[in-house]
Amino acid sequence: MARLVTADFSNNAEPCVLRYTTVDNKMISIKTNAFDAEIISHTYENGKGNIVFAKPITLINHQAFWGCKTLKDISIPNSVETIGVEAFYDCKSLPIIDNIRYAGTCLVEVVDKRRTSYNIKENTKYICSDAFYGCHDVINITIPNSVIYIGDLAFYQCTNLEYIKLPNAIDTLNAGVFSCCRKLKEISIPNGVTSIGDEAFHECCSLINIVIPRRVTKIGYGAFGGCSKLEHVVIPESVTTIGEGAFSSCTNLLEISLPSKVVSISEGMFQLCISLTNVVITDNIRSIEDDAFSCCYKLESLTISKNVYNIGENAFRGCNLKYIYCRATMPPSLKRNYFGEITAFENLSDNATIIVPKGREKAYLDSDWKKYLE
Repeated sequence: MARLVTADFSNNAEPCVLRYTTVDNKMISIKTNAFDAEIISHTYENGKGNIVFAKPITLINHQAFWGCKTLKDISIPNSVETIGVEAFYDCKSLPIIDNIRYAGTCLVEVVDKRRTSYNIKENTKYICSDAFYGCHDVINITIPNSVIYIGDLAFYQCTNLEYIKLPNAIDTLNAGVFSCCRKLKEISIPNGVTSIGDEAFHECCSLINIVIPRRVTKIGYGAFGGCSKLEHVVIPESVTTIGEGAFSSCTNLLEISLPSKVVSISEGMFQLCISLTNVVITDNIRSIEDDAFSCCYKLESLTISKNVYNIGENAFRGCNLKYIYCRATMPPSLKRNYFGEITAFENLSDNATIIVPKGREKAYLDSDWKKYLE
């Protein structure tokens, strides 16, 4: 019985076709769910493979061509926006140009990781995940403006990379993309970027300043964690979400200012930011999560806004707080740990002063805050 499928014929669109060749002139095996559109047909004729889709594909999925050792060349449709992790893993017959392996317009991996400089070929559109992983000697990488996508961990542990210019078409900095680039001193994030992924700049310990573009709405988990020389960061009003530990261990960070749309200081967000001396929690913040400012040893003055209703475990543990200004008329709840202990201000000095709204002294003395007031 014939198979019935649907296709997008709107606007007289041409069929979306992925073409490829192999070294043995045989059809390759494609993983299930390798693409985000249904395959109408898959043939290999006249020395070429043709995969026809029901609609334009935007994704070549995780491990789509994993282990296709005979794959020699591929023509990726222009509609593709994202290349999944290990999409071309172990495709050893793909061509190598100037010590870089390519799958059509996609840079798959660096072959010789001992070089100090790489020039990515013109018309490259995609840089795969892990492409430059562990290129410890590289100092300079030239990326053409044609690149629209850079995968997870693409430049992970390029420990001698000092500067890199990103193409304007990049709209996402994926997870770990520059993690452990310990000599990276400067980077200009394109204005079109809307998301900074988990640990994108983790342990980039030579970065001093970073300007986050005005279209960014999300900063991921640990995005700037361990950037020990980072002194200033400008976070635009567009940002609505900042992940756990986003600025943890930024030991030279001198000040913070959070956008008005951020309503929670997430777990460990500023943990071990040991140069912070004064923190003002603004009115947009509703919750301060576990370990948010723990071990900020120089933090002496803290202002908590009137809208904070919850303070997590160890939120200010180990801080050298002398003054706590709590503007909330209702005492914020202090979360108890597994053992039922209150640890929000653990190690608070007996000489510290807690200032609360006039007439609300009894409310605080009758709440869990009494631990720090008796």
